[in-house]
Amino acid sequence: SLQTLNPTIDVTTVTEPLTHENALELVSAHDLVVDACDNPRTRYILNDACVLANKVLVSGSAMGTEGQLTVYDCRFEDDDDDDTMDGINHNGDDRKYAEKKKETRRKRRGPCYRCLYPHINASEGCKSCSDNGVLGPVPGLIGILQSVEVMKILTGIGTTMDKRLIMYDSLSCSFFSLKKTPPNPKCAVCSPNFSTIKSMEDSQKINAIARGPNNIVNEKDRTSSSASSSQHNASSTMSVTNLPSNLQISCKEYHEKYKSKNDKPHVLLDVRVKRQYEMCALDNSINIPLNEIKEKIEEIEKLSDGGTKPIFCLCRRGIASAEATRIIQDAIGAASHDGILSVYNIDGGLNAWVEEVDPSFPKY
Repeated sequence: SLQTLNPTIDVTTVTEPLTHENALELVSAHDLVVDACDNPRTRYILNDACVLANKVLVSGSAMGTEGQLTVYDCRFEDDDDDDTMDGINHNGDDRKYAEKKKETRRKRRGPCYRCLYPHINASEGCKSCSDNGVLGPVPGLIGILQSVEVMKILTGIGTTMDKRLIMYDSLSCSFFSLKKTPPNPKCAVCSPNFSTIKSMEDSQKINAIARGPNNIVNEKDRTSSSASSSQHNASSTMSVTNLPSNLQISCKEYHEKYKSKNDKPHVLLDVRVKRQYEMCALDNSINIPLNEIKEKIEEIEKLSDGGTKPIFCLCRRGIASAEATRIIQDAIGAASHDGILSVYNIDGGLNAWVEEVDPSFPKY
């Protein structure tokens, strides 16, 4: 599509997902990176890779009716002004004076993503525009603004957003510009003297708790997985690898065992937000949003009817439902709710349902 619009450009498509293993290689091979993702883990991965590779990161985000835009330019700048050293009495110790001068010169142009958000919120991953909704033109506008920043950076014209962050409110048609704080001198990744993230392996350890996109299953994992997960086609490569395979079931298998002729007694728990559930839902499903699962465990226990009905968790893509499955399974494991016999995640969610079971079901 891009080459049709502009046949003079070359487009190289990268089909593999961005991970800690390939991020640094991909980032290092390009002059500039544009972050248009919708989850914290990918943002942290991109940020750390850009800092380590000394690349500029143009970041945009959108949620609901609002959007944000900024540029993370954490490259070292050459400080030719020696005035900062004039008041230092080096007492003839040229080595210490030189080290101090070098330290003063090693200054970042601006803060990185970790400078602004040093603490990972493990629950933020479910707040993606695809799962929580976004007004269509908002990400479009943010994307246009990102493209302008890209052209300014590559051509060296204008003033970029490396020192500022813009917030856009579509309901009031207003832009609010914030001055960003200076680089955090003790940032885990961009600090010249206190950084603890010196490789993507270090980044992976710290980012482990960050919520992100579900991982694509590789061929090795697919071969060794259970019979139920091995029935998935390419469209259901949305298996959440952190969830044990015995707690997952494919849409096709669920339909064959519980929704078709057999129609075995069970509870279909749709954990999407209410507005998405009201848009479209499977017959006989019950809506309890993910953020209410913990406080409604007793209600879910009653729905299970003394443990006689298994619980099946469903969402749009199988991400939120996997988390709901974990929460309910933890309650079962704690023996505090023995009225729930079993719980399963419907892998791939409603998107996989359209591909595997019912193509006429609305896909959004």
